[in-house]
Amino acid sequence: MKNKTDFFLPMLLIVAVGLAFSTYKFYGERKALKKKVEQLEHTVSNIGKKEMTTTTVKTDKGDVTVASVEPLKATDKNIGDRYGREMEVVREASGAKKKDVDNLSSVGVTTSDSVTVPVTVEPFGGLTTHFSDDFTTIDVRIDSMKTAAISYEVRDSLVIVSWAKRHSILFGLIKWKSGKRRIEAFSKNPKSTISSFEVLERLE
Repeated sequence: MKNKTDFFLPMLLIVAVGLAFSTYKFYGERKALKKKVEQLEHTVSNIGKKEMTTTTVKTDKGDVTVASVEPLKATDKNIGDRYGREMEVVREASGAKKKDVDNLSSVGVTTSDSVTVPVTVEPFGGLTTHFSDDFTTIDVRIDSMKTAAISYEVRDSLVIVSWAKRHSILFGLIKWKSGKRRIEAFSKNPKSTISSFEVLERLE
């Protein structure tokens, strides 16, 4: 009888530990799944909406508009459904597949301006005019048949910044980052504004 008891108690302990571990693992998986569902619900509710906020910042070249958004979580299928054409370009360029993509940013930019420039009358007929600044070059030639040839070049640089607030206590011994992250984008060209901005992050 003693031998059976000696065998039964360790087995019972092993079963109890196994059950406790399974329960803990199930709880962790349930918590992770609940978080994933909440992230997807947030994405479904907000995808396609213009939730970006804008701020105007004065620079030495003029006022620059900065657009800011909170990244949305998405599955591989979400990214493919929404940005299938763009993903085809990426795949052809580098071989990356939807499952390889960590995040995807889509920025719409509108550039507009109005300028006044002198017109030159050519010796053999026709008119020409020229405009150029740090971001745009335009040449126009109108011949004697009143046909206009327009050559233009627009140069731009988009800056995209990802950030989250950092916190610390105990003179910096304990540090952590805020769970809420923002993505900001702006054009260096003061004549350009961000018309749309969306960021999808792959849901692990």
